[in-house]
Amino acid sequence: MKAFLSFSAAFIFGLSSTTADTKPNVLFLAVDDMNDWIGCLAGSAPGEGPRAITPNLDKLAARGVNFTNAHTAGVFCAPSRAAIFSGQFASTTGCYDSANYFVNRPEIESLQTSFAKAGYTTLGTGKLYHHPVGAIDQRGWTEFFLRNRAQRENGWALDSWSKGTPFPKPFPASLYNKGQQITGGMFLEWAALPNEREEEMADTRRVNWAVEQLKKKHDKPFFLACGIYAPHYPHYCPQKYFDLYDAAEIELPKYKFDDLTDLPPRIEKSQTNRLKIRRKLEDIEALDDSIHGYLACISYADAMMGRVLDALESSPHADNTIVVLWSDHGYHLGEKNWGKHTLWERTSNVPFIWAGPGVAQDAKTDVTVSLIDMYPTFVEMCGLPQPRQKLEGRSIAATLKNPAQASDRNVFLPHMKPGEFAVINRDWRYICYGEDGEELYDVQNDPHEWNNLAARSEHEARMAQLRDFAPKTFAQPEPRFNSRRDLVIEGESYRWEKGAGNYTPPPKYLPYTNPPEPEKARPKLKPGANLIRNGSFEEDDQTVWKLQKGNYEIVSSEKANGKRALRSKQGLERGKAVRQQITIEPETKYEASYRIYFAPGSQGRVVFDTLDRFDDTAQVVMDASQDGEWLSYSKRFHSGKHKDVTLRFFPGEGFKGQFLVDDVALRALSAKTSLSPIQRNK
Repeated sequence: MKAFLSFSAAFIFGLSSTTADTKPNVLFLAVDDMNDWIGCLAGSAPGEGPRAITPNLDKLAARGVNFTNAHTAGVFCAPSRAAIFSGQFASTTGCYDSANYFVNRPEIESLQTSFAKAGYTTLGTGKLYHHPVGAIDQRGWTEFFLRNRAQRENGWALDSWSKGTPFPKPFPASLYNKGQQITGGMFLEWAALPNEREEEMADTRRVNWAVEQLKKKHDKPFFLACGIYAPHYPHYCPQKYFDLYDAAEIELPKYKFDDLTDLPPRIEKSQTNRLKIRRKLEDIEALDDSIHGYLACISYADAMMGRVLDALESSPHADNTIVVLWSDHGYHLGEKNWGKHTLWERTSNVPFIWAGPGVAQDAKTDVTVSLIDMYPTFVEMCGLPQPRQKLEGRSIAATLKNPAQASDRNVFLPHMKPGEFAVINRDWRYICYGEDGEELYDVQNDPHEWNNLAARSEHEARMAQLRDFAPKTFAQPEPRFNSRRDLVIEGESYRWEKGAGNYTPPPKYLPYTNPPEPEKARPKLKPGANLIRNGSFEEDDQTVWKLQKGNYEIVSSEKANGKRALRSKQGLERGKAVRQQITIEPETKYEASYRIYFAPGSQGRVVFDTLDRFDDTAQVVMDASQDGEWLSYSKRFHSGKHKDVTLRFFPGEGFKGQFLVDDVALRALSAKTSLSPIQRNK
């Protein structure tokens, strides 16, 4: 069998120029939302977490250069992909939350356009740009594969989950969404699909098209770009990929309870809001299931990439094809955040693997690089003409040839507003939120980024140096477009023009098993009444409190009042909550009160909070140092727009011992009542 990606000595030792006869092909493979949990990054990704099963990516890494410290060029899909294909950051193009660099800046020559100008056949499919309608830069493609004519005639939206692709039954399927009406993005949906329906999936069809291109004879060098939607939500994939994992053995990400308290105030508030997702998953005992879905979809993505790589290996093009695999950004699954859009490690660190002519074999390097480096690297390695715009990345061709000799450097990562950014290198991560504050992390000694050092005077000079690496000026955000008003469909093409739109979006395909029932009229709540059921634990009905698989019990041996109280088991793990959901009135002030007792010798903290609040004004963190006596607490909060709230008690990080709870109450207050700080009385 022909050796995979074997290459001649001429390529190993490099070429000062590339001639038409020796131009390498390029296989450009993109995945979506894949963080650094893949197998070949085990032991090297900062802040180790769960580990996905990825034999095909591991095999590719063993035959090329595996970058363990590679970072995205934008903090979510649109700006990252715009930067990759334009070669310029959002700070220059203004594409902070847009993929459409080609609309108002037509002078920018895209990556595929440069390949076309160099004499390449340019072939594309799948999620290379952002996925909504009108987001694909149509210029420069010899052929761009879409799954059906309706997509081509209606703005080129990817519609990865639509009529004609398999959906689970029931739908929605995940414990997080079951029985609810959900959005088209299907956030936090996960489910296994029948194995026999794998070939019907949109990503599978895109990959199969790419495989067919590799089987063909090509008279010119080719640039074949294949992007898949996985492991982006929804986490639907065939059962066999779920079966790779034992759900009970999945390692959960490391999480520090008070991690966000040293952040700038605006950032602490916004990221605390995002963590309500993790809290809800913990509350419904679905955190491990949600991560299982993500890992399964990473393994599906790995299998799809494996199909393409196997096709290359068995093709006539194996000896002369550069392969690069990248993810547009990473993803947080509970550590600091749930999602992307951050300037922290789990968003920025991405899989980035190269193999082929001019690339060392079986090399792993922690030199800092950025996805924006791909464009200038291809200019050097493939003899592309310099585009009209200035490329803001740096060619890593020399690093690919000899990674052991590479020097570390800073890389820049813009956020979602002008003046907000991170500067990252092997040792440090500096984050600036404009006038809203800063962060600094010693990533070698603090890989989880738990200790913000920005307030320490000894780091002022280092922060100034890193800050100075960022651009001195930032472009203003590009004007937003509305597809109904501004997208003009012209046959199988489209263009954007303010106010001239003729696009009619098709209805979202959401095949509910049982359509969500309309909300029923809610009973009027009595002012001043205790809304907590069995708050003193005196009633025999214990089902109103969810005790999480025996982690709590109602006992009569210790109590504040009456005959009974709620007791945690000894040494209860962090986050194991007792909870009760209560119906409340929106836009109303409430007071929660309760009594708590820490058994003698207890250490650490116990937390009371209201799970469904969008901020933490109702959270109380109680220290166990005052043990051996009943303590009374009360906390007032505003319900905002919420109609339900879940009150919870659970041990915080480092808690050791046992606690009891009694006399839990929640009462509505008059509109004139002030929202005072936490009250504690013995």
